[in-house]
Amino acid sequence: MRFERILCLAAAALLVPSMAAAQELSLTGTYSLPSEMEQGSCNFHPQGLGFDEVTGQLLYMQQCPDTIYMSDQAGNLTDDLYVSYNHTTSVAADSTYYYFTDYTANSSGPDLFRIPRTGGSATQIGSDTAGYGGYPIDVRGTTLYRTQTSSSYSWSNLNQIRVSDLSSPDSLTNTYTLSGLSGIGDIAVDEPNNSLWVLEYATSSDILRYDLTTGVLEDSFNLGLDGETAGITVGDGQLFYWDWVQNNSTLSVYSMGSVDGDGDGWDNGEDNCPDDFNTDQSDLDGDLVGDVCDDCTDVDGDGYGQPGFSALGCVAGTPDCEDDDPDIWPGAPEDCDAIDSDCDGGLVDEFQDSDFDGLPDCIDPPGDDDDATDDDDATDDDDATDDDDDDATDDDDSSAVGDDDDDDDDGGGGGRRRTTVCAVDAGMGASSAFAILLVGGLIRRRRL
Repeated sequence: MRFERILCLAAAALLVPSMAAAQELSLTGTYSLPSEMEQGSCNFHPQGLGFDEVTGQLLYMQQCPDTIYMSDQAGNLTDDLYVSYNHTTSVAADSTYYYFTDYTANSSGPDLFRIPRTGGSATQIGSDTAGYGGYPIDVRGTTLYRTQTSSSYSWSNLNQIRVSDLSSPDSLTNTYTLSGLSGIGDIAVDEPNNSLWVLEYATSSDILRYDLTTGVLEDSFNLGLDGETAGITVGDGQLFYWDWVQNNSTLSVYSMGSVDGDGDGWDNGEDNCPDDFNTDQSDLDGDLVGDVCDDCTDVDGDGYGQPGFSALGCVAGTPDCEDDDPDIWPGAPEDCDAIDSDCDGGLVDEFQDSDFDGLPDCIDPPGDDDDATDDDDATDDDDATDDDDDDATDDDDSSAVGDDDDDDDDGGGGGRRRTTVCAVDAGMGASSAFAILLVGGLIRRRRL
């Protein structure tokens, strides 16, 4: 086996895409591969290259060896796993299984399989049986990405991506058709940058980058690579290209520049709204989704969002009037207190408000000087009526204020000819304090 590193074709050379792009590829190294990754028996079709996110290793799938080979990121053989299938063309992995496609029985046999990482028997998943020559796949997290099934040994007709959960491969969650390419030799998914990388099925192929969600073409790199017997994958911020040539296979490694899809100065992998311009990265509720693309900005987690951010994930049309208190939201139960818990703009709700001043009786202090004609707010004048509801009239009420001659000796009276400052009358209520200024017999109140 040969592990020597061969000269980079263009060390650290910048590869500029052939269209306006937000990303760049830079070749950092090309490595000779050991004989296990360049076997010649019946290898007339694309080879599969995958990335193991658990170990950081590369996975190699060829036709006829019946084996998945593993290497480090410089192409050094590290391990292998026998799968017992020999018309295999693609490979991927999650934390539990390795996945591969096989076309042993062409259109009459199953296409997609998985085998435990620890070894054992491979089992079919999904119902695909139409694939001549298999088809490209990739797995990231719990998501399976694959093209449509091929109708011949050539993959020049492949142009569609199918997306599903690994637990139910036949239930597609997304499907889109790619444009601007000559078939598909292999695919690689870069979820942090929302990118799908495609190696064309051609003897001199481009590497293309598409939006992972919509399938819109974003970058095209004219590298002139062999895409008919080769594979690509992505991992650890790098793109790997396996050029299978009998007795002369190589692994090329490219660093990937950052992607800023919305042009706001934040790379897609760091941007909390990668498709929406938001330089400030505002995220009021701290859910790692920026406010400009957040279905619901809900700081207190009560299901009701802030004004301006309440139409989608939060309850529609009912913004939270106090988004830092989970007990306050539109329609919340009300207590008789000074807090508008139900966000209706008032405090009375179902409670009694005798003087109609907007404060329920349970929190409305006596003598609150709100100019309403209730007993709590009245003060006695110079007559025989008990205006302040204390069971005494002015003539004999030592707590009343306003009798001209201060007959009750409460300090609240005085002749019209005198000017004096009287003491605060206790009958005026505990909620407010007043100084009573008598000038020329006229009474004026000043709130202290």
